[in-house]
Formats: sequence, structure tokens, C-alpha cells
Amino acid sequence: MYFCPNNHLLFTKYYDYTFPCHVCGLSNITPPFYACELCVYFVHKSCGELPHHLLFHSKHPSHTLTLSSEENYKCNACNSNFSFSPTFKCDSTCNFYLDLKCAMMAPITFKKLDLDQTTTIIQHSTHPHPMKYFHVDYDQTAHCFGCRSLIKSGCQVYVCGEDFDYVLHESCAELPKEILYPFHLNHGPLTLNIKYFKWFNDKCSLCNKIYTTIFIFKCNECSFWLCLKCNEIAMRAKRSIKYKYHEHLLCFASDGDMFIDNNNQCDSYDSYCKQTPIILHNKEFFDTSPYTFYCLECDFKSHLLCGPLPSRIEYEYHIHPLILSELFINEEGFEDYYCDICEMRRDPRIRIYYCADCKYAAHVHCLINEIKNIFESDINNVPLITMGEDLGIAADDEYDDISSERLIDMINALSHEEKKFLRMFYIWYDSSSSSMVKEQQLEKQKHSHNEASESNLEDKDVNWIIDYLSLRYINRRDAFNDNVNVYRLRMFEKKPKFESTDLELKLVTVEGYKIPHPLAPILKRLLSEHGDISSDDGEIKLSKEGKSVIYFILCKTLKRMRNTKIADITIDLLLEWDFNVNFIKESVAFEIDFLTSHVWELIKPIFCGIQAKRLESEIPTMIMKRREKLHQEMIKLDSQLATCENILKTPGLKELCAKASAKKWNSAGEGLF
Repeated sequence: MYFCPNNHLLFTKYYDYTFPCHVCGLSNITPPFYACELCVYFVHKSCGELPHHLLFHSKHPSHTLTLSSEENYKCNACNSNFSFSPTFKCDSTCNFYLDLKCAMMAPITFKKLDLDQTTTIIQHSTHPHPMKYFHVDYDQTAHCFGCRSLIKSGCQVYVCGEDFDYVLHESCAELPKEILYPFHLNHGPLTLNIKYFKWFNDKCSLCNKIYTTIFIFKCNECSFWLCLKCNEIAMRAKRSIKYKYHEHLLCFASDGDMFIDNNNQCDSYDSYCKQTPIILHNKEFFDTSPYTFYCLECDFKSHLLCGPLPSRIEYEYHIHPLILSELFINEEGFEDYYCDICEMRRDPRIRIYYCADCKYAAHVHCLINEIKNIFESDINNVPLITMGEDLGIAADDEYDDISSERLIDMINALSHEEKKFLRMFYIWYDSSSSSMVKEQQLEKQKHSHNEASESNLEDKDVNWIIDYLSLRYINRRDAFNDNVNVYRLRMFEKKPKFESTDLELKLVTVEGYKIPHPLAPILKRLLSEHGDISSDDGEIKLSKEGKSVIYFILCKTLKRMRNTKIADITIDLLLEWDFNVNFIKESVAFEIDFLTSHVWELIKPIFCGIQAKRLESEIPTMIMKRREKLHQEMIKLDSQLATCENILKTPGLKELCAKASAKKWNSAGEGLF
């Protein structure tokens, strides 16, 4: 009830007054109404029953709006000016006003007013005046109120007959009141709302931007909402995608709106860009860069090549189905690999679609139209394969029993002795600490440096390769150990760290041991083939959780080895594996002879040959480029030396230098007093 100054209103049904309503300002109050004859105060029944406060109003949901009277104000919804009229005013410092009509306006709706058969007029709930349909013949400077985009030639719009700046695209005006969104189904439909961005900092849940559109689709039960542009993008992805290493559903962007910069790694657990950062500049990554997997509920994004892809594709120009293959070996022994569709070279690191019967191989990007069709229409009929699943280490289980416990939680719950022992060899930070944030920033800078290079070799790799492959080291295992010990000390001093991406992973249980769920298939395969290889004979007696952490280190090493091509092994990576293997075997006494022997067999005949082959071209090219750079630097320095000598020959300069030498230790203020 809106009260008079004397706080006393009587409800009457019998008298007519010509006094204006003290709330809305309109005259000719007719019964029934509220009146106070003592202070000559009259209000319409509807005005007298207005709420004193509006909470979470669609036009200003961040603060409470209170009914009050103002001498002069401008309505922030319809831009009309009012004098001595009631308003709903923001209780905070926003200077926000709504006149009564705009404040009590219904949610976003529209209805067509068919005045005749040739003219279409609508009454839209966001605007007090009727709006007429127009076909735009040339570009305008006005913006659509709903999506905030410019009105361009060829658009169909509705325009207010009194305020020509108020324009709505036909598609924006006729948006549905609510939509059932395929990627946010837990809370029911999303409702069409108005969002006035400039009074609070909410961001679109997909593009993470503000000031994008005025109309939004919002969940009524949580803070999830979408601007119109992102809603249009995501609704094109007709099916949700389940990625086993992420808790939310993903959708597929096919138009570059969710582009991942080629200097950045994506968020897939097993990804090419994390294994070999230099691969980000590969042409195959460039050709697939407009296509992305992304999550609508968090910041997760994945490159197309790193994400889940259809296991098979029916290609109209090949008689057999093409099967997604990650481990492809050229049986003829040739080093050049080609795509049979475009006949261009391809990178053997990157998975392909392959027909074994015909030995027919195809780039992923050469089949992008078939992939798009599957993701946009037929995804339920084609299984998706995540990276690493066809390397013989994947299990059939989907691990639906993923717990809420993370790896960092299990580590923090270890006994003081166990954590002290682990910190002798490894470092890790709690994900909420500032140290973790700093570490991640340094890691990104490191990757940015690596990505700018044309080779994954660094100077220390070149020095090690040349030393190791000299004649005195060939075919000697002890020589390898002698050579690598120089680097082991450096590795131990800086200590390897547990990555933040691993620490945040949820755990599953495999035969009594807890393990991050992406590593569960490896642990299951390991226990199946070798049994429980843990031991109580190490330097410290470990609990079940402590042994689980050691199994995590072992499985992480095995997975990285399976996902790394021999040609991409660097000295740092080799030392990391060597460090982990020695720690697991010597310090905690796990029975891993099968792994240590594999590492040596890998080093001796295969890895050494790969490094030796680099002496043919890659390493000499690096040395030549560095020598040329040093040569240019020497020319520059020689030029500077020659300039110095020429300047000293200037007449009178030597006398000036002698005078300066004689005076240089005198006081600068000598002779002033």
C-alpha cells in the first residue's frame, strides 16, 4: 500500500474526484480508489496497491528498486522524462529510475496488431509504443536493442513510430520466451530476459564477455546465462558431446567463434600441444583451428585434433569406411607421409583416418565436412575416440564412480612422514596458492619460447647428443650412465613437480588404489599384466594412499612414454623418465625391472639412431644459423671498434681527453665559492 504523508488512506467506492492521482499523476480518479481528505491525497486503487519494493527486477536485478517521488528524472528503460512523478529508484548509487509503466511491464513478449493486410505492427513488452515492420534497403547507424548489432541492408526490423532509434530485428523481436538448452538441462529451460550490463559485472557463461547483448537467455535457478550471439552459436551444435576426462558436456564450434590461439595449449588431458608444443605451428593445426570443442559451464576448450573424434567415417570417394588411427607405421619404411585425398605431406605425429585394406590415409581436416555432419546430426550413432584410446592401454570401463576427491586432496591427507619423504624428490603446490598461479605463468612463458622455435632441440640437447654419440660412448651402457649423470644432478636440484592439471583430477579406485581417472586404464592394465608391484621394503613404509601416489607417478610416466614419439624425446624428457624410474625402483622398491630394461633397450638401438640422424641435417642447420647470427654480431662489434678508433683521430680530441683526465677527480663545484 502506498501511504499518504499522514499515513492514513481510506478506500472508497462512491465519489468521483477531479484531483490528480498522487502516484501516477493522471486526473479523473474514478471509484474505487484510495483517499485521505485530511491532506487532500488521492490515488488510484492500482497505484495504491503498488509494491514498495521490487526485488531482482529484470531491468535492474542487481539492486532493490524502491517506490519514491522525484522532482525530475529520466526513465532508464524508455528514455522518457518525468516531473513530479513517482518512480522506482535504485536504493544503491546507480542513479537508476523506472517509471511505473516500465517497472510493471510484463516479461519479454510481443503480439502482432494486424491493422490491415499490408501493414504489420507489433507491441513489444520492452517498449511502450507500437512498432512497425520494415525491410531495410541500406546500412543504418542504429543498433538493434536486443542484440546490439548494427542494422544492415537486407535486415527485417521493427521500428518505433515515435522513437526511430528504438529498433528490433524481426528475429530478436520474435524470440521464444524460453528455450530448452541441450547443454544445461539440470535446471530446466532458460528464460528470455533483459540485461542492463552497465550496472553490474555479470558475464556471458560462454564467451565471458560483457556488453554483448541486451536480450539474454537465463537459468532461473543459477547464474548461468547466454547472450544472443553465443546462444545462436551453441544452438547450431545440435548434440552434446561427452568427453570422459571432463565433468561437463562439450559442444562443437565450427565457425571460429571459440578460436584457440595457436600460441596456447588447450585443456585436453592428452593433447598434442602439451606433448610437443612445437606442433602447434603445424599446418594441420592451422587448417583445423576454426573448429573447437568447448564447455558452456567452465573455461574448458580443446583443439579439434586433441579432442574426441568419430571412430569411423564413411567417405563417399572411398569404398571402405575410414578408421581413426593414432599409431600409424609406414610399412614401406619411407620417411615421407602423405594424405591420399589432398596428396600433401602430413605429420606422422597426428592421428589420421585410415583404411588398412587399401593403405589409404587422410588428414582429419580433409574430412572436416564429414566430421561436422556427424557432430551436428549423427553423433549418437558414431562412437567417439579420445586421444590415447587406440594405443592398447584403454579400458572398457567408463568409471562412473568418479569421486569428488582430487589428487591434491589425497596428497594433503598423507601422513607428515610420507609428505616429507615425497618432498625430498618432488615439489607441488596447493591449487589455491599464489605459488601455483606464478608457476603456471612461468610455464606458459616457457612454452611460448619453445613454440617460437623451429626445432624442439635446445643447446643442452645438442651438447649431450654430440658427447654421447662420440666414438667412446657407442654401445656402452655405463657410458650412457656416465654421460647422463651430469644432467641428473641438475634434475635433482630443481626437482620435478606435480602439474596443476594432474593435482586437480578426480580420483577413481582400481583394485584398492586411488588414481586420477585418465590414468585408471593404465593402472588396470599394469596390475593385470604384472600384479601388485608395490613393496614395503623402501626407504619408508607407505600407506595405501602413499602407494597410490607412487602408482600415479608410474602411470603418468608410462602414459607419457606411450604418447611420445621417439623422434620427439628430448634430454629433459628422458631425464624426467630416468628420475621417476630410479625413484620408484630405488627409493620405494617397486618391482619395475620390466620398465628399466625397456628404457635401456629404447636408448641403445633406437633413440641413439634417431639422435645420430639429427647430425645429418637438423643439428648442423641449428649450428649454422647460430654461427651466422654470431658472425653478424661480430661484424657489428668490429664496426663499433672501428668507429671508436676513427673518433679518437679527430683533431683536438686527445688534448680534450688529457684535460678531462687531469680534472676528473676535482669537485664539480670547485670555483663557485
